[in-house]
Amino acid sequence: MYASKISDVEGLIRQQDEWRNRCINLIASENVMSRRARACAGSDFAHRYAEGHPGERYYRGTTYIDMIENQLTANLRVLFECDHCEVRPISGTNANEAVFSRFVKPGDVVMVNSTPGGGHISHHRMGSLGKFTRNIIDFPLTRDGYHIDVEKAAYLIEKARPKLIVVGKSLFLFPEPVQELAEVCRHTHTLLMYDGAHVLGLIAGKQFQNPIKEGAFLVTGSTHKTFYGSQRGLILSSMDEEPWRKIDRGAEYHLAVGVELAYVDDLAVRKLRLDLLDPPLGEALLLAGGVILGVFLEIAMGSGLGNRRGDLRTHHGLEVGQFLAKPFRSAGGEGYFVHVCASRFFKRFRRRCCR
Repeated sequence: MYASKISDVEGLIRQQDEWRNRCINLIASENVMSRRARACAGSDFAHRYAEGHPGERYYRGTTYIDMIENQLTANLRVLFECDHCEVRPISGTNANEAVFSRFVKPGDVVMVNSTPGGGHISHHRMGSLGKFTRNIIDFPLTRDGYHIDVEKAAYLIEKARPKLIVVGKSLFLFPEPVQELAEVCRHTHTLLMYDGAHVLGLIAGKQFQNPIKEGAFLVTGSTHKTFYGSQRGLILSSMDEEPWRKIDRGAEYHLAVGVELAYVDDLAVRKLRLDLLDPPLGEALLLAGGVILGVFLEIAMGSGLGNRRGDLRTHHGLEVGQFLAKPFRSAGGEGYFVHVCASRFFKRFRRRCCR
């Protein structure tokens, strides 16, 4: 009886694999891990603990994960051109919460992108940020209802004096005005956080803005969107050592007492594979997203969203459909565009959509 039930579950897993291998995934927050990285998820690390830092663990038997984590953090600091890297959060939302838990107190004012303007739910009262303060205000937007109105935002920052502002979105079509807002934040002693979950691979591939160099206090992100892999979170910064120790404590004690080691080692493999891609990851994402976006905008004529602001320089090629063509949702679940290499996408696109 029990053997039969286990077989049923295994059968459903096989069906999932077969189905995903023959369809186009149009969910922008998902990606496809390489077989080499997926193989790491079934290693002995899958059932081991490694609390603490390399060389300072609370458990024994961590020699090899210490080596992997040290190599991983060193490589990521080089890749993202920053001084600090935290790899223990289990998702981008958990990375956000690690930051909020250390820098936001009850009653603090925090300024974020609204959800209608593309902001992520973890930045709001019903999400992670709402656990620490209810005093959350939205960025003023331009007339298109999407872009931050920099002049009005600067005025509001001066008047409200927020403890933290959070830029970055779930619907991430254009770079954020980090440099312009950072100048105001320095004057008001406001921390600028950049949620790069959806564009982390583009940042790594040098095909997007560099938020830390533009003035962001820190960057959070997830590793399963444009940074193609399993669900993990990152925190990146070049802040001083003292505030970084707050992040360290937030990541360790608030969220990640038991780190999923199997996903740390597959993240290490994925970072090294980024160096081997031809074309590089960022270029491949923009190639696929940009060409499909051009077709889509031709279908949904009249918005001029891309023309007014220049090229849509992110992976969210068909995600513009959230604004432009709601009927397309019935064809693709939510109208999102998966981050896949252009050749693989177009081959399947032609076979399934253009016959």
